[in-house]
Amino acid sequence: MSHLLEQYAKVCGVNIGEPIIKEHYYPVIHKKYITIHADAKDDARSYSHWPIVLRLLKKPLNENGIKIIQIGEKDAKALPFVDQKITNCTYKNTFYIIKNSSLHLGVNSLPVHIASCYKKKIVNIFGNLYSECAYPYWSDKSDVINLTPDFSELKPSFSSVEEERRIDEIKPELIAASVLKLLNINVDLNFESKFFGVSYTQKCLDIVPNNSKVPNNKKIKINIRMDKEFNLEGMLKILGLNKCEITTEKTIPKDIIENPNIMKVNYISSDFDLNFIKTMRKKNKKYTLFCNKKSKLGKQRAKLFDEEIHLLTKKSISNKHLEKIKNINLKDLKILSYRKILYKDKLYSSYYEISKKKEDLLLDLNNIMIYHEKHEQE
Repeated sequence: MSHLLEQYAKVCGVNIGEPIIKEHYYPVIHKKYITIHADAKDDARSYSHWPIVLRLLKKPLNENGIKIIQIGEKDAKALPFVDQKITNCTYKNTFYIIKNSSLHLGVNSLPVHIASCYKKKIVNIFGNLYSECAYPYWSDKSDVINLTPDFSELKPSFSSVEEERRIDEIKPELIAASVLKLLNINVDLNFESKFFGVSYTQKCLDIVPNNSKVPNNKKIKINIRMDKEFNLEGMLKILGLNKCEITTEKTIPKDIIENPNIMKVNYISSDFDLNFIKTMRKKNKKYTLFCNKKSKLGKQRAKLFDEEIHLLTKKSISNKHLEKIKNINLKDLKILSYRKILYKDKLYSSYYEISKKKEDLLLDLNNIMIYHEKHEQE
């Protein structure tokens, strides 16, 4: 399969030469570093697991005196675990930063090919096309690791938008291990990813209203889980300091529902209280209705024909999710999630960690990532 550059040269009737690049000095405070470029101009190249990659790399790189510098567009979202974010400079400044790096890591885009011109070590990830189409052309093969999903059965889409991003099939530990290999850092990452929930990277805080201390956090979405423990006094303490969403299976008194810090109510029931719904309408509260019994769904939709009612049963969720993890050894599993749960003054990543019930693991599945520490599986 030909490289795109070769095809362009053939069509234009020209030879491929060595690029001439002009860079401008930029004051980088680190002497030894790698660059990472995670920006993607199309959705199919947006990799979801960069935080895990960087989390795995941070310690071994630090131990070898190597820092991580994020480059990219000015409005690029800051990545965790990077030592410096330099996205407010010119292209020529960026070229200078790449030129003086020990390695470049990123999605297939301009910085990868600039790094190739400078003969840098490169870890390059692809999702929507074959690596043979756009690998770093000017690099020695020994200096580059190109990573793609398994295209042996399902071929690349060549599309800028994919319903399920293929690039996310590339395991974060493989990317991290590739970086360390090219840097000649011999470290066992002791990490094996097993499952990625579709929402595990979404930051939010679930608070079960049974805590002695109430957080005050205006930067993160808070959901008061009254369905886990119905405690009006505890809920009011949280609402006194935070704007919140509430999930409940019971109605909330009229004098409380008008609290301006209630942003939305998720009302779960098999027999919805019409007066409670009328109160929420009157107070202009956003709400979503969930029926938790399939046998009652038709009757509830007839009773509230002008409302959208969603089916939400533990059994249906569990059965759907059971298939996804049927081949995973649940012994010694570890959980990572950007959603945190505050329960009795302790923070957890899942309700499964609180109850140790498999049902809760299945219900949590969309919000968690499951991994093993490899030595525990030996």
